[in-house]
Amino acid sequence: MKQPLPLSLFCATLALACSSDPVVVEIDSGVADAVVETDKPVATDKPETPDVPVAMDVPVAMDRPVVMDVPVAMDVPVAMDRPVVMDVPVVMDVPVVTDVPVAVDVPVSVDAPDVPVAVDVPDVPDVRDVPDVPDVPMCPTGTALCGGACVSLQTSPAHCGACGNACTAAQVCESAACRTPRHASFVFVPGAGAVHVYSPSANALRLSLDVGAATPTALPGMTFTAAGVQMGTVSASGVLRLDGDAPFVAWVHDGPTGDKVLPAGALDGALRGNELYTWSAGGIAILTGAAAPSSVVVQRVPDTGAGITLDTWTSPTPNGFHTVATPTSGVYRVTSVGAPVTAFGQVLGETYNHFTYLPADDGGLRGSAFRYVEPAGAPGVRRMMVQSLEGPSAVTFTVGSTVTMRALVGAVTATAIDFPANTLVTATSSTPAIAWIEADPGTPSDGTLLDADFVPSLRGRSFDTEWTFRTNLATATGLPDRRSDIDAIAFTNGTQVQLFAAGAAVPTTTMMINRGQRARLLTDAAPDSYVRVVTSQPALLEHSHAPFQFALRAPSIVTYE
Repeated sequence: MKQPLPLSLFCATLALACSSDPVVVEIDSGVADAVVETDKPVATDKPETPDVPVAMDVPVAMDRPVVMDVPVAMDVPVAMDRPVVMDVPVVMDVPVVTDVPVAVDVPVSVDAPDVPVAVDVPDVPDVRDVPDVPDVPMCPTGTALCGGACVSLQTSPAHCGACGNACTAAQVCESAACRTPRHASFVFVPGAGAVHVYSPSANALRLSLDVGAATPTALPGMTFTAAGVQMGTVSASGVLRLDGDAPFVAWVHDGPTGDKVLPAGALDGALRGNELYTWSAGGIAILTGAAAPSSVVVQRVPDTGAGITLDTWTSPTPNGFHTVATPTSGVYRVTSVGAPVTAFGQVLGETYNHFTYLPADDGGLRGSAFRYVEPAGAPGVRRMMVQSLEGPSAVTFTVGSTVTMRALVGAVTATAIDFPANTLVTATSSTPAIAWIEADPGTPSDGTLLDADFVPSLRGRSFDTEWTFRTNLATATGLPDRRSDIDAIAFTNGTQVQLFAAGAAVPTTTMMINRGQRARLLTDAAPDSYVRVVTSQPALLEHSHAPFQFALRAPSIVTYE
């Protein structure tokens, strides 16, 4: 909007002389914007003058935590540590100061009647010293005090059965009776056959055959003047008893023909080692483990004298095998230098019909790894069986280079694999197991088994008190009399034998047998049957099939007469 300005103001502004004539000038009020007239930022720009943030840097100037470090200056806990100064218990030991019993010892002051002497009360404990009379409570349960010491009358050779009843130097105290230790081997012989015995030292053996009569039939004895081998015969089925003065190993068999296999063993019973013994009439198979020995020598053990070298394996390989022909029936020694080996004596003269339990890689009958090999022989089917002992298991079979996995769903279940001749077969189990070989268990032959062996216990021993296992897989449909027979053989008088069904807490059969006797638990048992046996004393459990074509290794066991 445009408005006229007074002339005086206009003239003053332009510094001109004013006239009386009015002049009208139109000025755009936007030019005289108050912003220009009152633009004071430059004149009053005060931010730098009071720069308060820099001048009043209070945090630095008033940093009091360092100056006022009160915790150090007033360390009251150290200055006022009064527990040591005020140790009142020591200063005020009142019991010592006021020992009233001493001050008022009345019995001394009034000792007029002298009663203690008259009644002699302190002597009463000596009169009634009851603990010294029986002295039985001082010994643990099951022992007695003899000669000032607690001893077991059941086992003490100086106090056997009663204090002072001493056994001779050749005897031991067993079950509270002095007995002469014997080295015995008791084995059920399914039929007529022979027995080879190796003794590593001088020895005298008594032989007898228990056929169920009142008195066992005596057989010719064996006398060894030095280490050597002797042979005897068995005319009928029964329990063959061998009693020796020293350790020995016996092999019972029906002769050098037929089909039979048995593992070699050391004199201490181990089935893997550097010196093994076996009987053979056909061949010996030797197997190495992860570590190979430098050499392996096979010798025939003669009746007397040094061994006759039959073969030397000069370059054994890890996890390898070697077979040696043994045309003469007899006892053979396998000696390895360095790493231990396993070995098997084999007779493979007819259609395969043999059976044997396998040693584990650790030398026992219970383990997690097993291996076996057979040389070529008559045609037939060979099968390795693995049975779990403690629960579900994963089993891996390796046949040559072929690997097969199998699963076992629980304890006392078994699985199998077939394998050809001249081929190493191994099995590993994720849980403890036992394993065995069945040859000719089915088509194309008659599906029956022969041979015999001692069953491994739950702890992997032949001589034990509890077994849980399955019978062989062979169907035996054509010849049922060749099915599994199970016998328990006792080494101690009064041995109780019990047979249990699967999962049963109460036995189905209970029998009592004495030393050298057997209890027939099963006859012609069905294939793949569950068997559980418990004995009150260590015994052997024998698994046999027929009265012919059998071979068993029977090392001596220490017993007492």
